[in-house]
Amino acid sequence: IRYSCLSGAGVVGTTENFCQDDRSWQHPHPICRKVFCQPPREVEQGYVVAVQKTEYQVGFDIHYLCRKNHLLDGPQKITCLSNGSWSASPPHCRARCVIPAERSRVVIGGVKRWPFDVTDAMVPHGENVTFYCKHPQKQCSFTATQSCFDGKLRTPACYLEPTWLQYKLFPHRLVSEIEACDPGDAEWYPDSSSTDAA
Repeated sequence: IRYSCLSGAGVVGTTENFCQDDRSWQHPHPICRKVFCQPPREVEQGYVVAVQKTEYQVGFDIHYLCRKNHLLDGPQKITCLSNGSWSASPPHCRARCVIPAERSRVVIGGVKRWPFDVTDAMVPHGENVTFYCKHPQKQCSFTATQSCFDGKLRTPACYLEPTWLQYKLFPHRLVSEIEACDPGDAEWYPDSSSTDAA
């Protein structure tokens, strides 16, 4: 004979039993005990859309939201399963990044724009930002792309922020406004794997 429990409960004891020659059972009969999930870990910069409990019944859903300026990275919903575990690990709430350039245009989402034209001069977690770098010997530029990861976005090593005077007096000479280098001209840059010819 095989034992199983209704949904939301688990077998405590053996799931199989055998009638012996002396007409007694080989094992004590099992019992069904309700299964619960323990509260999942808290999400920094996020919150749970559910009643806070010390344990959750099978089938219970927990929904997550992130605070302002943060992006949900992972499942928006997790469910308590019949084995007492959650359907997935809780998500992370990733911070937006300040664009670390002020006086040079950058490329975001395929569009060349000034950082101050972007809302709050910030990009969401996971967004790529392409910077313009000046060739050390030639009057041309090439590009290098960096990604925002949880509030951190660094400029590439080749990028130099234009001075206030360069920005105000010679805007047409800014690195983001000069002619693009020929594809082979960017090869001098040591980390060519993260650069593209503009």
